[in-house]
Amino acid sequence: MVLYSNTDCITMKINKIKLVMSTRHEASVFAFMEVKTKHTPFALTDMQIQAPVFELLTNLSESSGRGIAVYVRSLLQIRTLTVNSDY
Repeated sequence: MVLYSNTDCITMKINKIKLVMSTRHEASVFAFMEVKTKHTPFALTDMQIQAPVFELLTNLSESSGRGIAVYVRSLLQIRTLTVNSDY
């Protein structure tokens, strides 16, 4: 099962998100959109939002956009695919 949410700034909600991820054992993937704040001079890093028992995939290194964070349970095998696109 995959659970998705728009967080509109993950740092303000990370403790609640970690609690939900630790109790919703039927979900193997949690995806969050708009994880960066709208206006901030500070960069968000993977280390700030890591969660135990999950592999974290993000695009936080990109300077534009609000960012995504996808948490995948460590028991699943992850393969990444890079797609070059102008969209």
